[in-house]
Amino acid sequence: MMKKTAEQEARAFQKKVDAATPEQALAAANTVSRAADCTFKTLPHATEKDLKFAEDMSIEIKALTANTTDRFEAYWRAQELVSGAVFRDAKEPVCD
Repeated sequence: MMKKTAEQEARAFQKKVDAATPEQALAAANTVSRAADCTFKTLPHATEKDLKFAEDMSIEIKALTANTTDRFEAYWRAQELVSGAVFRDAKEPVCD
C-alpha cells in the first residue's frame, strides 16, 4: 500500500511543478493535500517511527520531483500562486 501512496504523492507533486495558473496551482495543491491525507490514512495506528518514515518519504519525493533548477523554480512558483489559499479536508476517498 505504501508504494501506491508514494506514487500518488509523486503524481501530485508533478502536477504542482506543471501548474502555470492560479487555478492549476490550487488544483495541484489540493491533490498534494489528498495525497498526504492518503499517506496518513494508510497508517491509521502509526507509531512515531511510522510518521517519521512518511514524512521522510514525502520530503524525498518532493526532492526527486524538483530535481533541477527549472523544476524547483516551477514548484515554488506554484507555491506562490496558492499563497494565502484556504484548503479543506477532502470529503471523497483520498487514496487513488
